[in-house]
Amino acid sequence: MTYADHHRDPRNCLAHYVGIPLLFLAVIMPFALWRTEIAGLTFTAAPPMTAIGIIGWMIIDRFVGIAMIIAVTPFVALAQWIALRFGAAVVWGVSASLLAIGTICLVVGHAAFEGRRPALADNLFQAFIGPMFIVSKALVALGFRPDLAAPLNRSGADLDADPQPPGYSRNHRSDRR
Repeated sequence: MTYADHHRDPRNCLAHYVGIPLLFLAVIMPFALWRTEIAGLTFTAAPPMTAIGIIGWMIIDRFVGIAMIIAVTPFVALAQWIALRFGAAVVWGVSASLLAIGTICLVVGHAAFEGRRPALADNLFQAFIGPMFIVSKALVALGFRPDLAAPLNRSGADLDADPQPPGYSRNHRSDRR
């Protein structure tokens, strides 16, 4: 089962286009509180922590990983600006609020529109795949990665027709429609 299998309904995908960026900002913002001054310049831990994720995304797919740099850079800049301008109390308050709002978006998307639990419930690594998924869908929509359209947009019938490795059974899923 792939991440895309849990994201077939366009309304759920829309909830993810809102929720995932909010969650990304909520997670990266506290790293912007860790800062150091070197030669009169202020550096924070937000860019290096983001770089770790970007390296992982590039390992999975180099082109999408490069697009991820473009997608997340404004969020890293915003996180740093908020942290440097307003300080720890505001960062933690905003992060907690964004975490709550982003989570609500994803829960509503899955419960109301997809009718199944999030992929994250089966595998925590899916939190890493979420941002890459929405950027990949955007790249397909913009015509940059037509090769990703089929795996990102397959219907449930297409999934049932796919051959599976020996010993694999879809009947083990507790969230089957």
